[in-house]
Amino acid sequence: MSKLRIAVINWWDEPDNKANNWFVEYMKANFDNIECVNPGDSRTDILFASVFGKRERVESCPARVKVLFSGESWTNKTYSQYKSEYIENHYDLILHFDETDESRKRQRFPLWLLYVPKYNMNDASDNLITYVNEMRSMNMNNEKSIFGSCIARHDPTGMRKKVSDEINKYGKMEYVGKWRNGNKPKIGPLRKDKLEYLSGVIYSVCVESHFDSHYCSEKIFEAFMGGTIPIYWSKDILAEKSILKRDSYCIYDEFEITEMMKDNEKYKMEDIFTKNAYNVLRCEYYDKLKSNLIKLLREKGFSGGL
Repeated sequence: MSKLRIAVINWWDEPDNKANNWFVEYMKANFDNIECVNPGDSRTDILFASVFGKRERVESCPARVKVLFSGESWTNKTYSQYKSEYIENHYDLILHFDETDESRKRQRFPLWLLYVPKYNMNDASDNLITYVNEMRSMNMNNEKSIFGSCIARHDPTGMRKKVSDEINKYGKMEYVGKWRNGNKPKIGPLRKDKLEYLSGVIYSVCVESHFDSHYCSEKIFEAFMGGTIPIYWSKDILAEKSILKRDSYCIYDEFEITEMMKDNEKYKMEDIFTKNAYNVLRCEYYDKLKSNLIKLLREKGFSGGL
């Protein structure tokens, strides 16, 4: 069987240098005979690229299929070079929080998927849903000594201040990220450091950085896994409504917050996912990505078994 050679480029630096690239692990879990090669290797079948590096590096790398992943907002000036026309001309598949649109080479693939070390939905008893629920249950039962917290690097919309100040009316809020700490975080840089801290928190303020439709970052999922009750704000108001039960989190609404502070038991449900979440995750994310990659590889002349 022919090897399927993959490479990654322009990725963000992981604080944990032992962490493997999520897409490398995804490929190993869903395809046979994967070989990782360096970017620029002429034998590369799939090049997974992100936006943390010069785009010319990607242009110069040979590959049958080029995939762009970004969890960032295109309205962010830092990524203004990634205009729609450019990315559609230079990439075969664009993974982003935008809605899926095959005519524009786009598949919706939000950033939070990469914060859970699960790579398909083939096992109904071991997947993203079971992982998040189990982490949440374990940490929800921890002793809670911190009333509320907002962990962030900055506050570009001003809404983190607004929501945090509202929650602070009911109990003391803490800030352990760079925001409101003079750019000096009080917890370690690893994801496990954040989850360990959150396990002692009752309420976690989860405010999205950008005012974009369909934008949902890892924040609410980390809040769930940390065993907190998320208080959420975004342009869409609700977070991943086809996947997350509405009563599993509180939105930024003064009446709802007031009622939650009187009685928060309903937010401590064992299963935060909707009845259809398994099918949505499997069909629209994991399996769709696999089928898109297979289709592109065949169109580009890959002759090995898939």
